[in-house]
Amino acid sequence: MNLAGTIYGTVIATALVAGLTEDDSLGEWEVIAWLLATMVTFWVAHAYANLLAGMSSGGRFPSLRDARAALGHEWAIVSAAGPAVVMLALGGLHVISGRTAEALAVGVGLLALGGWGWVLAARGNVGVARRLVAALLSVALGVAVIVLKLAVK
Repeated sequence: MNLAGTIYGTVIATALVAGLTEDDSLGEWEVIAWLLATMVTFWVAHAYANLLAGMSSGGRFPSLRDARAALGHEWAIVSAAGPAVVMLALGGLHVISGRTAEALAVGVGLLALGGWGWVLAARGNVGVARRLVAALLSVALGVAVIVLKLAVK
């Protein structure tokens, strides 16, 4: 599992949802479309960067197998948007209100970031206080990216 890609993808997806949902002209389905298009772009860009980096250090041109492996490894970036897409789709299907769906999509992203901070700190065999700090720092990073995204709109 590509944990870095999952965490990176979660940060991007959460910030995108926060920014895109500020545009009242976009419905949930349009937000999903823009979110997925952006995530796929980041996915391909990361795989491409890995291929180029491998080419410079490995001294050979990457094969189709190398490209598939890079794309497979970086798929975590796209899949990290899954929970946000589900929340937004519930809004698009009118199971919940659009505003609730948008808030849940952002909230699930922040919760996931906090969860990853906690779990990875726990793997480092640290105490509860440090796990909590890691979780809170992860959420703070997500909030900071969202604030920056909203400031730049």
